[in-house]
Amino acid sequence: MRGVELPVLAHILAGFGDRSAVLLAFQLMTRTLYAMHDSRTPALVNIGVAVVNIAADLLLAFAWHRGVTGLALGHAVSYVFGSALLFVDRAAAAPGRRRTQVGTTMSPRQLLAAVVTAAAASRRLGALWASRWTSIGPSPALVQVTASVAAGVLVFLACALIFGIHEVDEVKEALLGRLRRGA
Repeated sequence: MRGVELPVLAHILAGFGDRSAVLLAFQLMTRTLYAMHDSRTPALVNIGVAVVNIAADLLLAFAWHRGVTGLALGHAVSYVFGSALLFVDRAAAAPGRRRTQVGTTMSPRQLLAAVVTAAAASRRLGALWASRWTSIGPSPALVQVTASVAAGVLVFLACALIFGIHEVDEVKEALLGRLRRGA
C-alpha cells in the first residue's frame, strides 16, 4: 500500500477490531428482526446509528483530536446505541414469558462473558504470546492472531460453563447433530 506503512495500518485495523463485538451484537439483533420479517425497525435504527456515528466521530476524532482511534471509538459508541435500541424494542414487543426469555438471553451474564472474552482475546495478550514463541520460527503476527483467537474461544467456553449460558449448549447440539447426519 502506498502512503501507509504496515504498522500504521495494523494499528488502525486493530483499533476497529477491538470494538467489533458491539457491531456483532448489533448485527445479531438486526438479523433477528429480519428473520421475523421486520425490516422497518432495523432501517429506522440504522438512521439513528448513522447520526450517532457521525456526531461521535466529529467529537472524538476531530474535536478531541483522537484521530483514527476516535473514529473506531465513535463506531463502537454508535453500535452500542443501536444495540440498546433494538434490545429495548425486542423486549417491549415480546409478550409475557417471551419477554423474560429475551431478558435472560441478553443478560448481564452474557455481557460479562463477552467482556472477559474480549479481554482474553485482546491483541495485547496475543502480542505477549507472540513475543514468547516467535523465536521458534512462525511470524509474530500469525502467532499473535492464533493465540488471541484460541484464548478468546477457550475463555468464552469457560465463561459459558461457569455462567450457565444455555445457548452454547444449543449450538453444540446443532453442530453435533449435523456431524451425526453427515457421518
